[in-house]
Amino acid sequence: MAKDFSQDFAVVFINEATEARYGRIPLERSLLAQAVDNASKAGAKAIMIKFFLDQARTATSDQQLATSIATTPVLLQARIDPSEHNPNELPKRFTLPETDYSTAISGDSGWIPLPAFAEHAHDVCFVDFDDSPVPVVETYQGKTVKSLLLCAAELAIGQKAIITPSKSLAIGQYTAPLDALNRVTLTSPTLPTFASLEFNQLIDGTHPTSALQDKVVIIAYEGANIPTVKTPCGDIGLHRRFVQLLQTFYESLATAESLCLPCSPPLQKEGLGEDFLKPLPTPHSTSH
Repeated sequence: MAKDFSQDFAVVFINEATEARYGRIPLERSLLAQAVDNASKAGAKAIMIKFFLDQARTATSDQQLATSIATTPVLLQARIDPSEHNPNELPKRFTLPETDYSTAISGDSGWIPLPAFAEHAHDVCFVDFDDSPVPVVETYQGKTVKSLLLCAAELAIGQKAIITPSKSLAIGQYTAPLDALNRVTLTSPTLPTFASLEFNQLIDGTHPTSALQDKVVIIAYEGANIPTVKTPCGDIGLHRRFVQLLQTFYESLATAESLCLPCSPPLQKEGLGEDFLKPLPTPHSTSH
């Protein structure tokens, strides 16, 4: 049975109506904190903030956001950037213990969330891609790190992934083949479409009652200042493009029974996942 993106994810866009009310991005982080709190109160399973939080703003608003992140599972994004000379430290718990992954993307510096945010985050995941094939892992400072697509799918399914390097990915009973660089090739005849809410609805509490219940809520941007990426269907904003890739990736996951591949263990709040017996190449759990 295929996964249904709309059942497990909700997308909330900061758009021109948001900017007309609150000013151009970047918004005050106290407003992001309110959005996180409101989504949590509405029953969200987890929240993804699709903004880089690597630089400090006002102490008060940063503390408000850090407090909100501590109250509910929140995914934060990072990226590799060799021009960043003083990156924040990436806590060890956001790296995988195995280093024998071949990856298409690697680097030693980047945009890493501030320690005050990373300390309370459920996961920090990397987002150095805008097209297929999409990586499930990257390499940062010699350590293996997860992509934001993988982190989102783990939270939505409620299982930690098992990666058999250069062969397959398993999240619970759902699997996908991997290429030699541990990427998933996405095939879709047309660009997927998805429903979205406005950020103002989240702040005002005017969204449908069940819109966020038990879903991974993605807070992203689709305003005049969004960079775009070229696709066969025209230029698309980077955040909308990410959601399209996530939807295609998520809905392309096949059941393990159909491929006779191993399932992954339940998502654990603490501790390391099990070690799994070989055969080669060794399957690795993404529990940290």
